[in-house]
Amino acid sequence: MAINKEEERLRIGRELAARRKEKQMNQTQVAERCGLQQAHIARIETGRFSVGLDTLAAVADALDCTVEIIGKADNRRRRTKRSPDKEE
Repeated sequence: MAINKEEERLRIGRELAARRKEKQMNQTQVAERCGLQQAHIARIETGRFSVGLDTLAAVADALDCTVEIIGKADNRRRRTKRSPDKEE
């Protein structure tokens, strides 16, 4: 099953927004810590911008987390199709 890129951008954005709120930070504070504009953080959080790895790493660092935490895909998407179990 192919990953829907729009859904993935939204999921990553929600993860970033949740982490930011856990840290009790606003978008401006995150932007300042990673050298971006507040509007850029807003576009990432709302899934309107396809964020590159370098930017994602900078935002993750500003939020004291790793890219792995932000970008962890749903395990259901990663599973390969299995053949049905054979009855014995």
